[in-house]
Amino acid sequence: MKFTEIAEVERELGRTLLPVLRTLLVSDGTVTRFLEAYFQEQIVIRVDQHQEQLGTSSLVIDLPFSVEEKILIREVELQGGLTKLCYAKARSWLRLSALDLEIQKAFQQKQWGIGELLSDRRVESYREILGYWIEGAGEQQVVARSYRIWIRSKPTILIEERFPLGSYRGESE
Repeated sequence: MKFTEIAEVERELGRTLLPVLRTLLVSDGTVTRFLEAYFQEQIVIRVDQHQEQLGTSSLVIDLPFSVEEKILIREVELQGGLTKLCYAKARSWLRLSALDLEIQKAFQQKQWGIGELLSDRRVESYREILGYWIEGAGEQQVVARSYRIWIRSKPTILIEERFPLGSYRGESE
């Protein structure tokens, strides 16, 4: 179930989220840089999936695109360089035709986080949070969010991020 407010997620969980998780969920900046600053370690972007495919009507509903448009699908894990903890997993869908050729090529090189690349290349964008939810149970429980990135007033990128609660335990002590 998708929620529009973090308080709804907390009611569903039966507890208040740690401030770091609340901040991550509402943040519209780069998650990688935030995690590096907060945990004081380099964040490694491990790419699990990186493939282009032609759009189909069943691909994704929160990102309008034309049929036969090339979509880049990426799945990454943001992992602590020292601790090897998984701080986040993200899946994204990028409408390549809505991006400049230079940005398309940079995304195809795999090594960039989306927020980092857009910031580094000074791409003006707007992030629209679409909702929050909870998945899993016990040690596998995550809080998640989805958001769209608008570039040149067009919905261009859809991102789902999942933050494993177990990676953030002990942060309140």
